[in-house]
Amino acid sequence: MAAHPYRSTSRSTKAGPRECRHGAGHSRKGRSGSSPAISRPSAAASPPKPITQVCRVTLPMNEARARARAPPTAIRARAPGATNDSPVPAHGAFDLSHRVRRSPSVLSRRRRSDRRSPRAARLGIAHHLGGGRNRRGRLARWGNLATAPGGDADRLAVRRDAGGMRWIYIGVSVSTVALIASAIWTLLTLRAVAQPGGGVTPLAISVTGHQWWWEATYPGAEPDGTFRTASEIHIPTNVPVRLELRADDVIHSFWVPKLAGKTDVIPGRVNSMWIEARTPGVYRGQCMEYCGVEHALMAFRVVAEPPAQFAAWRRRQLAGASTGASIAPGYRVFARRCSACHAIRGTESGGIYGPDLTNLSGRATLASGTLPNTPANLARWIAHPQAVKPGARMPDIDLPPGEMQPLVAYLETR
Repeated sequence: MAAHPYRSTSRSTKAGPRECRHGAGHSRKGRSGSSPAISRPSAAASPPKPITQVCRVTLPMNEARARARAPPTAIRARAPGATNDSPVPAHGAFDLSHRVRRSPSVLSRRRRSDRRSPRAARLGIAHHLGGGRNRRGRLARWGNLATAPGGDADRLAVRRDAGGMRWIYIGVSVSTVALIASAIWTLLTLRAVAQPGGGVTPLAISVTGHQWWWEATYPGAEPDGTFRTASEIHIPTNVPVRLELRADDVIHSFWVPKLAGKTDVIPGRVNSMWIEARTPGVYRGQCMEYCGVEHALMAFRVVAEPPAQFAAWRRRQLAGASTGASIAPGYRVFARRCSACHAIRGTESGGIYGPDLTNLSGRATLASGTLPNTPANLARWIAHPQAVKPGARMPDIDLPPGEMQPLVAYLETR
């Protein structure tokens, strides 16, 4: 028998199911009459198939294997149920960018020696990028892969696109310049608002946060010119005011929404901020850092008034109690039951643990904005403060009516 030009003599004379698959014909005959057997093909009847025809069978198998190994994609739907997700532009753009970004790693796998044919490996790369065959049987153009010129559909030309990195460098440069400019503008703005404009003498006020009330101290040029008030801060309009914030117990947060932002008040540290009211009015403030059970009832008022009215209010605070107030019946009750914690300017009462009650009648609220300042509410607050503001540091004071009425009348004149 003459040797086939594409096969050795040993392989052409040896029978097997692999040759029978490509033979011109085969007969089935059982050895014992019951089970069929595959017969050896006859060389005279039909010559063996050339290897190019074998490749026509092998390549579709390798192509299917390459497609099976490729990751799934939702860009090209093949069923009605998959069309709900495929037309989403953002999903398709992300999927395509992800595939193109991974193309270098796929190209590097191309150099590995595997059992797949070169054409099947190239088909796997094209399928990984989302490509396939077009109507003419040529590989579709995707990413940086294209069919080679000359009509050879089995070869792929890899072209290097350097323009992508150039756009990345431009984007990074523009973003860096924008961020640096924004940081410089922010620092300049913070520096401008950190201090008031020149030409105006600022007013300094020390504000201390307690559980659960605020204390404002107005320093004077002399020791007698310093006075304190509670939960009500008076400021002149069109005058910058520097607030020095301190905390006596826990962390608080000072916030007047219509005048300035929030500033933390931390024990053992002095924070400062500037406020300036352009129009007269009453501005509500609030502690914005949880500081205990009565955090919600720790409000205060900022009263902005013209400079003349502010000067008159300051003189009233410095004047203190009127002449003869120390001999009033109400003062005797105050000195015996309240002077350990509270103070009234111009008297011997000098308590420092509670709010200063000088000119209490001029304040609009009691207990840091909890109650309106009326004689009935004042008597209720003195008798049962825990019922009004549970957790307050002030204990309940059980006074008989003969002492409560003179005490309320005395405090309402202050």
